[in-house]
Amino acid sequence: MREQAFRHCATAVAIALVATWLFCSGVARAESIVSWGWDGHGQVSDAPAGTDFVDVAAGINHCLALRSDGSIVAWGKDWHGQVSNTPVGTGFVSVGAGMYHGAALKADGTLVCWGSDVDGQISDMPTGSDFVDLFVGDLGNLALKSDGSIVAWGYADSHMFNHVPPAGNDFLALGGRGPCSLALKSDGSIVAWGVNPSSVLMNVPVGNDFVAIAGTGIHNLALRFDGSIVAWGDDTYGGVSDAPTGNDFVAISAGAYHSLALRSDGSIAAWGWDYGGYVSDTPAGSGFVGIAGGCFYSLALIPEPGILWIAGVGGLALLARRRRK
Repeated sequence: MREQAFRHCATAVAIALVATWLFCSGVARAESIVSWGWDGHGQVSDAPAGTDFVDVAAGINHCLALRSDGSIVAWGKDWHGQVSNTPVGTGFVSVGAGMYHGAALKADGTLVCWGSDVDGQISDMPTGSDFVDLFVGDLGNLALKSDGSIVAWGYADSHMFNHVPPAGNDFLALGGRGPCSLALKSDGSIVAWGVNPSSVLMNVPVGNDFVAIAGTGIHNLALRFDGSIVAWGDDTYGGVSDAPTGNDFVAISAGAYHSLALRSDGSIAAWGWDYGGYVSDTPAGSGFVGIAGGCFYSLALIPEPGILWIAGVGGLALLARRRRK
C-alpha cells in the first residue's frame, strides 16, 4: 500500500510539473480545433478557426472552447441561450457544456452558469470562491471544492445531481454524463451514484489505481494508472466490448453513445455507435492533445506544426490541464 501510495503521489507531482511547464511556457498552447461527425446544428462546420485554444467541451447540440487568454467561444444550437449568453471576458480556466446550458470556472474560484434554467442549473448555482473543478452533465452540474468535497445542483429526478453526493473531502475529479455520476477519490478509487440504467452503478470497477473517469450515462469509462481502459454498463452499441485494449492511453472522453481515448502518441481511438460518422470519421494520425465527445459528434485539439508534444507522463498532463487551478 505504501508503494502504491508513493506511485500515485509521484505521478501527481510529475503531471503537475509538466502541466505547469506547458501552461506557463506556451509550448503546447497553439492549438486548433478539429471536429467531425453529425453536423445538424453546426457543431462541426461552425467550429471556430484559430490556433489559441486550450480546451474544448462538447454538449448535446452546442460546443464551447477556451482560448489561451481565458475567454470562451461558443457555437451550435442556441435554443435557450447556451450560445448567445456565453459570458464575455477573460479569466476562465475550465468550461463544460450540457444539454441546454453551459458552465465555467474562473481563475478566482467562482462559477458562472448560463442557458436553460428549467431544472435550476443556473439559479441553484452555488456561490463562493473555493471551487477548483467543474463537471457539466446533461441537465445538472457538479463542482469540486478546494477541501475536496463535492457540490451538486440541477436536475433532481434522476437522483444524479440534487441527490446528495457522497460525503467526504478526498475527491479529485468528477464525471458521468447522464443519470449516473462518478467521482475519483484521492486513493485512486471510483465512487458512483444516481439511478442504475444498464448497470452503470452495479458494475463499478474496484481498485485504487484509476487516474481518470468519464461516462455517457449508458456506459462509463475509467483510465488506470498503467494506461489501460476499463468500461462497464450497457453494451448495445459496443461501448463496453469494443473498448480498445493496450496500456498507452492518457485521456478518455464519453459522448452520448460513443467514446474516445487519446494515446500517448497523440492518436485517437473511437468506438460505439457510428451515427453520423463520429466513429468512422475520427481523424487519423498522431499529435492530438485533447478530446471531447458530444452527441453524435466529437472535437479534438491539435497543436500547430512545430509545437512540441511530450508522450508518457507529458501526455498524462492532459488530465491536469483540464483542471488547472
